[in-house]
Amino acid sequence: MKIIVSGSESQIAKCLQKDYKNNKNYEFFFFNKKSFDISNYDLIKNKFDNINPDILLNCAAYTNVIQAENNNDICNNINNINLLYLSQLCNKYKTTIIHFSTDYVFDGKKKIKYNESDNTNPLSFYGKTKLEGEKKIINTSNNYLILRVSWLFSEYKKNFFNFVMDKLFNNEDVYAVNDLFSIPTSSQEISNFIFFLLKNESNINLKNLKNLYHFVNSGPIVSWYELALNIKNNLNTTVNSKSKIIPISAFEFFKQNIRPKYSAMNNAELIKKFNFQIENWQLSINSLIANYKKK
Repeated sequence: MKIIVSGSESQIAKCLQKDYKNNKNYEFFFFNKKSFDISNYDLIKNKFDNINPDILLNCAAYTNVIQAENNNDICNNINNINLLYLSQLCNKYKTTIIHFSTDYVFDGKKKIKYNESDNTNPLSFYGKTKLEGEKKIINTSNNYLILRVSWLFSEYKKNFFNFVMDKLFNNEDVYAVNDLFSIPTSSQEISNFIFFLLKNESNINLKNLKNLYHFVNSGPIVSWYELALNIKNNLNTTVNSKSKIIPISAFEFFKQNIRPKYSAMNNAELIKKFNFQIENWQLSINSLIANYKKK
């Protein structure tokens, strides 16, 4: 089975690369945004011609929520427009596209977990482009799996976990938003799920998927402030950081209110469909902390 992974510098792709090193039963082809520029149709068509992939894992995305408000064209091309061309290529080569979307397609007015069938109403331009990108795939692709994720964390790149850990080890105070609520999602757990799909391909039939699911870790709904406290409390079992976790509102921190106040998503449909048990995010955090101390 041949698998193209776009956006190889992303958190999810980094976890896939690490897991692939220990599992060479599949042929993975990792491309960064330059070598697989999804706005360059001829370039990506050449990659499809040479590889003839069974799966395209699209990790390419414009994810800076604040900058997206000013960089509309770039954000819209990456998250939305170019997905039409990717979907068309995948149809031509009978390739299943696995794409990652976001909890920011919701407006945050709900008080219980969002289901896949709930109405969408993104507040940010970023969220709007991700929602339109979903529609491009759904309306064009013959075979697709869209996974909405939230609050990604991993050992790689800039994310909230690494931001807090750096502050804690330097004994610097952490200002953390206390009025946005969701469920953290481990990029490693997403990688675990992808390899689960590959190993069980004969039962799942990846060539016959047309589904959108919510993929978030199991575990409680938290604010960024509560998540930072959890990280510090777990770290302090072995390292006594003098940092303070200081609550701050989203508007004070971001100077904008374009993020949903509440965006926790229900992962029950995915668990039921694939019989895949998703790890509690607290366990994922504990594992990262243990590895972080070894660096």
